[in-house]
Amino acid sequence: MDGGEELSPTSPPHEELNSSLFGKLRRVGSAWLGGGGATVPPPAEDVNASLLTSTTARKRGRPPKTPTTPIAPNFPPESLPQGDEEPGPSTLDPSRLAVKAPRPPRKSVSPSSRADATADATNCLLERIRVSDNPSSSILKATLMQRYTSYCAEKGTEPLIDASIGKEVRKCFPDAITKRQVGRHSWWGIAFVEDALQQQQHSQQQQHHAARFREDLAALHTSVPTLRRVPEGARLTVAQALTKTVQEVTTTNSEEAWEALLLFPYHVLQVPRKTDKVVNLTKWVKDLAHRWTTARKSTMPAPRVPRPPVSTEQQQQQRAKKVEAKLSDGDVQGAIRLLTSDDVIAPKNEETLSALLLKHPPHPEPANFPDPPNKVNPPAPIEDDQLLTAIASFPPGKAGGGGVNQGHQGPSWTNAQGEVPTEICPIFYGASLTALLKKTGGIRPVAVSNVWRRLLAKIVANRITPNLREYLAPHQLGVGVKGGSEAGAHAARIFFNASHQTPQAFLKMDFRNAFNEIRRDVLLNIIKEKYPEYFPFISQCHSPSTLFYGTTPIPSLRGCQQGDPLGPAFFSLVVHPILQAITTTLNMWYLDDATVAD
Repeated sequence: MDGGEELSPTSPPHEELNSSLFGKLRRVGSAWLGGGGATVPPPAEDVNASLLTSTTARKRGRPPKTPTTPIAPNFPPESLPQGDEEPGPSTLDPSRLAVKAPRPPRKSVSPSSRADATADATNCLLERIRVSDNPSSSILKATLMQRYTSYCAEKGTEPLIDASIGKEVRKCFPDAITKRQVGRHSWWGIAFVEDALQQQQHSQQQQHHAARFREDLAALHTSVPTLRRVPEGARLTVAQALTKTVQEVTTTNSEEAWEALLLFPYHVLQVPRKTDKVVNLTKWVKDLAHRWTTARKSTMPAPRVPRPPVSTEQQQQQRAKKVEAKLSDGDVQGAIRLLTSDDVIAPKNEETLSALLLKHPPHPEPANFPDPPNKVNPPAPIEDDQLLTAIASFPPGKAGGGGVNQGHQGPSWTNAQGEVPTEICPIFYGASLTALLKKTGGIRPVAVSNVWRRLLAKIVANRITPNLREYLAPHQLGVGVKGGSEAGAHAARIFFNASHQTPQAFLKMDFRNAFNEIRRDVLLNIIKEKYPEYFPFISQCHSPSTLFYGTTPIPSLRGCQQGDPLGPAFFSLVVHPILQAITTTLNMWYLDDATVAD
């Protein structure tokens, strides 16, 4: 446009440009049809430049011409001027015309050829693909079509189209799931045969390594004692080394990082032997922490020679030392309980091992384990006050599985979303077993699980207890009710001694092997419905794990661990429908101890 021309205040620029373009197109069309008297400009090198040039021809403010319908004039052919033809539709460069090429005729495919191609596709799928044991295995549609096309090229046959291959995949593998992720179609639950073999070999190597690591860790747990308390002068160094190890777990989430975390206490916090000739314990611990930070981690410390069985007199001496240690830790209640307890550790023999195996039965079949919930918000981040409250709830000197107790904890832990590697789960969510002789006969297994798992379980228990207390009320007194056992005993005594107009039946019940008998599939279905945000963590806690009685592994496939902070809540949730079905006058429970009367 001319620089001196101004824009019309009544016509926006885009409207004028549109009218100019439409006018130009109308004039060109009229010329091509042979009427209207409009002239066609010579073909420009750039069509867009030609159109833009045409829009500047009309001065600003001039109203557009009213379009008229072109009428072809009826001139006789001899009256038309002879000579060179003016540029027009017949002389335009055909290469500039966007004319769609005619579609080639479709090849006719006989039914027999179609059947042969389908049979070849089916053979290709069955030969090169199989159902995978790993539900996370998948095949990209593009990869499958590429390999199928190469297969057809080798045989010299015509390949089927994508849609037909998809139908054949569904016929051959009806359990395969089709998903579209990041714009790419995939089939889940199947894998190429060669890929599946590689995955199987890798999985077997991982399982062998994990089993060997579990055995070595159990040997360390039974033979390498750890310090009950970190020397004050070495606490900062140990805290820095432990913090760095935990950060590696949270950032990489690799099996190597988790193994390093589990090996940390046996490297850094081991009790020195007489042969180590340690003069200063603080320097000893600081040197071990520095060595761990620099040289570290992948090496497995050597287990020590296990101590021989002790006599009865030596047991009394050990008991006195334990009481003294409890008092030095400030755990007066624990010292009194240890002195007055009638519980005796069962001897380590085949009879005790057989009893422990009976106490941990397999999960009943058929099982109905739920799928993870869809679109659930992750749990809220762990706040500092929640972490401190959970740590403070551990009694002084409380045993911590894996050689760590509450006196060793320092960094916060935020990985409560069930993201522990699969090979580490049996170890991290496992425990060491102690068998106690009961006064009534038999044994009572006590599981001491990993301190990190128990710390997370305490935080989750503190979060869900207020809601759980209202849900279980008024019958269950063992979850979230302060002084629930005393209140239950007084209520039962008052009911028993009261005068009743009619005869009353009074019944006390105790579940046999209660915590180890609940069904995990029932528990996880309840958790999915009531607390879906904690389902990943709780599901991993109750995946198949390994309990070690000494160095002997015992599979844990059913129930919840006695000693798990969430164990009472889980047991109460599973048996709550039974409590609701009972309609007696007195219906009172303290975990697995029931008192009913009517």
